[in-house]
Formats: sequence, C-alpha cells, structure tokens
Amino acid sequence: MITCDYAPRRATKSDLERMIEPLLGYICASEEPRAALKLAFHVLSNEVAQLEEVAREHVANFMLATSQG
Repeated sequence: MITCDYAPRRATKSDLERMIEPLLGYICASEEPRAALKLAFHVLSNEVAQLEEVAREHVANFMLATSQG
C-alpha cells in the first residue's frame, strides 16, 4: 500500500477521472482487456481491504490509548 504525506481533502469527480484515464488506456490497449479489467478490480479491492484493516487498527489503538489514561 502506498502512503501519502499530505492533508486529506475530498476527491472530486475530475480527480477520479484524471486518475482512472491512464488505467483505462492500459486496459483498452492490452491484448485481453477483460482480464486486465478483472486484475485492476482485484488490485483495487485489495487496496481497499488493506486500508480498512489499517483504519481498524488505528481505531483499536486509539481506543486502547484512551482507555488507559
């Protein structure tokens, strides 16, 4: 998972379009676009799962720290 050191802000539709456009180019240019799309979805799903796990760990650590003092 890639970490970023910047202040979070709400993503806009144009942010998403700029991010997805190169991926769509890659998928469409591949010899097997359906397989490339499935792989991209799989990678994105794994990233979301990792993000959720890290968030759960942060909440658990925060709850532990607040309960101890």
